[in-house]
Amino acid sequence: MLILLLPVLFVNHHDWHNWGGDFAQYIAQAKNLVEGSPVQNTGYIYTIYNAGLAPPSYPVGFPIILMPVYALFGLNISAFTFYMSLMMFVAGMMFFIFLKKHFPLPYAAMLTLVFIYNPWMMEFKEQILSDVPFLIFFLACFIQMEKSVFSVSKALVAGVLAGMMISIREVGLFFPVAIAATGMSHFFLGKISGRVLFHAVLTIIIAVLIYLLLNKWLFPAATSEGYLKQFNFSNLWFFVQRNLHLNFEYLREFLSGQENPPVWKLIFSYALMLLALAGFLTQLMRKGWGLMEFSFVVYIALIFSFPFYQGFRYLLPMLPFFIFYLMKGIELPVRLSSVNHNYVIAFLTVIFAIFYLPENLRLHQQRHVPRWSPDEPFSKEGLHYIKANLPDDAVILFEKPRVLALFTGRKSLTFAANPADAEALLRDFRVDYFAESLSLYNEVYRQFLDHFNEKSEVWRNEEFVIYKNER
Repeated sequence: MLILLLPVLFVNHHDWHNWGGDFAQYIAQAKNLVEGSPVQNTGYIYTIYNAGLAPPSYPVGFPIILMPVYALFGLNISAFTFYMSLMMFVAGMMFFIFLKKHFPLPYAAMLTLVFIYNPWMMEFKEQILSDVPFLIFFLACFIQMEKSVFSVSKALVAGVLAGMMISIREVGLFFPVAIAATGMSHFFLGKISGRVLFHAVLTIIIAVLIYLLLNKWLFPAATSEGYLKQFNFSNLWFFVQRNLHLNFEYLREFLSGQENPPVWKLIFSYALMLLALAGFLTQLMRKGWGLMEFSFVVYIALIFSFPFYQGFRYLLPMLPFFIFYLMKGIELPVRLSSVNHNYVIAFLTVIFAIFYLPENLRLHQQRHVPRWSPDEPFSKEGLHYIKANLPDDAVILFEKPRVLALFTGRKSLTFAANPADAEALLRDFRVDYFAESLSLYNEVYRQFLDHFNEKSEVWRNEEFVIYKNER
C-alpha cells in the first residue's frame, strides 16, 4: 500500500497557493510559534463588521504541525504544499488501516486508492488547510477506540489524539459527544461494563485537558470568538436547508467528477448515495448504534446547522464512514447474486478510473500555472510594492487581509460585509490605505471605492491598485 500511495507526494504538486485566506493565518500563527510571539499577532485585524471571515486566531493544533516547515524553510509555499501532500499520504494509510479491519485486503486497497486519487483530493492536497491533519487524528483516535480490549493506557492514547484533533479544529468536539453517547447507551443496554464506561470517560477528560493545555494555558489566544458571536439559532432551519442542499451537490461532484456527462453523473452519484444509505440502515439493524453511527450523525448534524459554509472540505472527516456504508450497501446485492467479489472490485476500480481520468489530466496539465493566486504576476507585484514602499505600521483595507498581512508584514482588515457598515468601520478602525485586486473583484467594495472621494491613487498595475486614505 505504501508503494501505491507514493505518487500522492508528487502528483499535482504546486509551488503556489490560491488567495484563500485560512492558509495565510495558519502559516502566520506557525511563524509566531517558531519566533515566540503571541500566536494571534498575525497582522489580521478582526472586526465585528465581517466577523464571518475568520476568528482572531485559530486553535494552535495545526500551526504546531506546521512549525517544522516554517522553522526549516521559512515562507516557502512549495515546502508547505509538499508537506500537505505528505499528510495526504499519511491520511491514505490511516484510511487503509481503518478499512482492512472491516473488509478483505483487496477491498480495502481498492477503496483507499479510489478515495485518495479522487480528483478533488488530488487538488485539495495542495491546500494548506487543517482538514487533512484533522482527518488523520480523527481516524487514529477512532481506530484506537475500536480496539476490542480498551484499557487505561489505550484510553490515554485516544484522549491525547482526540485532544490534538480538537486543537486542530474545534468542530472535533463532536467526537467526545459521540463517545459519551455511545458509552452511556451501551452501558444502559448492558453491552459494556462500568469499567469500560470509565475508560470512555477518561478518554473525554484527557481530550479536554489536552485542548486546554495547548489553547488556553500554553498558547492562550481568542479562537472561536468570531464564530460564536455569529451563531443564531433563530435562523437554524435556514442554515440546515442551505447546508443540506450544498453538501448534497458537492457530494455528487465528488462521487462522479466535474468533467463527465451530466446524465452519467446524475445516475452514478444517486446510485452510490442510495447504496450508502442502505448500508447505513443495514448496519443499524444488524449491530445497532455504535461509535461510528453516533460520530457520523452528530458530526453531520453539527455541520448542517453551522452558519458558515466552507465547501466540501467540511464533509471530509466523514468520507471514510460514507465509503464504509457504501461498501456495506454494495455487499447486499452481491451477496444475493453469484458474482465473484473480485469481479466487483475490478469493475468498480475501472469505473472510478474512467470518471477520475479527465479531471486528473486537467490538474496535471495546469499544475504549474497559478490560478486565482497571490503568485500571479500582477498580484505578486502589488504585494511586493506594499512590502517595499508603504510604512511598516500601515493599516490596509483589502479583500484578503490575512494573505496581505502574511506576504507584506503590514496590518490589514477586510471590508464590511454589509455596505451600510462601511462608515462605521472607518470610524472605529484606523485605515491608512485601500488596496484592490481586480482578480478578486468584489462589487460591494468596488462601489464603495467609486463613491469614496477622500482617497488618492498611490500605485497601480493592470490588476492591482493602491489608494491612500486622505480622510
